[in-house]
Amino acid sequence: MPVPSRRDSHGFCTLRSSFRTTTCQRECKAATRAARESSGALQESFKRAFLDNLFYIQGKFPALATKMDYYLALAYTVRSRLLDRWISTAAIYTAQGSRTVAYLSAEF
Repeated sequence: MPVPSRRDSHGFCTLRSSFRTTTCQRECKAATRAARESSGALQESFKRAFLDNLFYIQGKFPALATKMDYYLALAYTVRSRLLDRWISTAAIYTAQGSRTVAYLSAEF
């Protein structure tokens, strides 16, 4: 039987069963590992993704790219990073059986 849910410093649940670690904890460990990467490695990874998007999606070399090409390559790079994080968060919520509440305010 699981121990009551608690949140760790990353906001992930820390449910434990007597025999195994839950999916949530594995995701937390993966997020912690990613957070420990050096800023230099993150910068190089982002730069590589940016240049890949510029070449493979925009079809431009840096010497021939316009400001709009740079903008779109940057937008695609940021979008892919956000999507990766959003998908992992959705997977954690699904594994936990969490519910989502949305609020729409129509103010004039």
